Formats: sequence, structure tokens, C-alpha cells
Amino acid sequence: MRLRITFAVVFVAVLAQSAATQHSQRDVQIKKLAQALVGTWNISETDEPSPSAPKGETYSGTEVWSEPGGGPIMEQFHAKSSAGDQDETAIFWWDLKSQKYLGMWCAPINDEGCNGFEGLWDGERLVLDGSWVFQGKRSAWREVFTFPTPVSFVQTLYIGDTAAELKLASTIHGTRVTPKNKP
Repeated sequence: MRLRITFAVVFVAVLAQSAATQHSQRDVQIKKLAQALVGTWNISETDEPSPSAPKGETYSGTEVWSEPGGGPIMEQFHAKSSAGDQDETAIFWWDLKSQKYLGMWCAPINDEGCNGFEGLWDGERLVLDGSWVFQGKRSAWREVFTFPTPVSFVQTLYIGDTAAELKLASTIHGTRVTPKNKP
């Protein structure tokens, strides 16, 4: 009987330690994302030539990254292109089970309104993968963020029929104009 009680106490202690380690890992991952992105950014976006814009296009806007509620990270994107105002929202969180960032991207150009995505750090690059439906056609997408300096990023978007057929669709250069949150 004493052996079972001792085993149960040790087992509960190991479980508690494991949960604390996982929550600590989530905090580390969210803090890394926040350090890289939280703040207000002026952006310049260049869209590659496409059937709807044969010469491509360059325009400007803002990305505001915040920590509403202290857990997830939220992106609010606004730009004005020749097609009009572009407004998008995304939210990111760290998922303990999958050991990845999961998120939801919402935009008026998305036939479904919102779609999920996932992401991970690849060295110093943040890589996000998802899919969306535009004009009835599902496409894969990948966004890659690089951070040449603490106050700049380059965000490249690739789109294709499948993940194996991704082609560069646009590039965003961001410059931080308000400081990131304090740790």
C-alpha cells in the first residue's frame, strides 16, 4: 500500500513538472513572437504581376501587432491599393499539443471569411503555412518573415495551387514606428 501511495505522489509530481515545462515553453514562444512583431509598422507592399494586375503594384499601409489579453498575438493589416482598401486580421497562439503556432487569418478577399494556419521558427525566420479560397478556388499559401534589424522585417507571400507549386505573390517591407511591448 505504501509503495502505491509513494508511486502516486511521484507520478503527480512528474505530471505537474511536465505541465509547468509545457506552459513555460508556451510563454517562451509567445514572448519570442511578441519581441519580433508587437508594435506599429509602416509597410510598403509590392505585388508581383498577376492576371488582375499585369504590371504588379506597389502601395503602402500599416501593420499593428498587439497582445490583446496577454496570450495570443494579433495582427491588424491595412493598406490601400488600386483595388481599394485592404483590411485583414490574424491571431496567433502557441499550441502545446502540436508544438506549433496556430492561427486564424480573416479578410474580405477570403471566400470563407477566415482560415486556419500554422507556423514555426526556422532559425531566425518565421514560416507560416495555410490555405484559403478566393473566387471559388482553394490555394495554398506560405508567408516567411525575416528580420534584418530589430526595427525592420521582410514578409514574403507565396501562393500556389498546392504547397509544392508556391510562387512569389508579394513582398512587404516593414519599419517599426512604435516600440514593442516591454517584457
